[in-house]
Amino acid sequence: MSHWIRNLRPLAFCLWLPFLALPSVAEEAAEAWRVGDTLPAFSLEDCHGDLHCLEPATNWLFYSRDRAGDEILDLAVKEHALGQLNSGEAVYMADISGMPGIITKLFALPAMRKRDYPILLDHEGEATARLPHREEQLTILRLQGLRITGIAYAADANEVMFLVTGQRE
Repeated sequence: MSHWIRNLRPLAFCLWLPFLALPSVAEEAAEAWRVGDTLPAFSLEDCHGDLHCLEPATNWLFYSRDRAGDEILDLAVKEHALGQLNSGEAVYMADISGMPGIITKLFALPAMRKRDYPILLDHEGEATARLPHREEQLTILRLQGLRITGIAYAADANEVMFLVTGQRE
């Protein structure tokens, strides 16, 4: 009988494996921040390796989790001269945790470094995990002292400008 029980130990361990992943699943399911929530002050490195802090003076937070959102913001900057990104009034954050490391190093970072504004990078996906997002859109958070006063999503550069300036082109 003891030989039979000894042979079950590896099987019992395998049965527990799915439960070991539960804490990370719970973290992923964390509720997204909403209007009225206050963001924690935190720091991330930008694409040049410089450390930037999300500070109470920040009025706009632009966020993308995919390439489409990134391209929307880049086009808004190029076509509409979105100056807030260079003035310190706004911060652009990108979650690149899903990007393969070799792609990040060889292609994405060199392209990001050519831009005229800093891009704060979340390599692990932890700092941006609770930021609201929609597939293939840019998330725009309006902030006042790190408190979220508005959340919007833009599917193109014109929407970004309308949401930030209130003017349509």
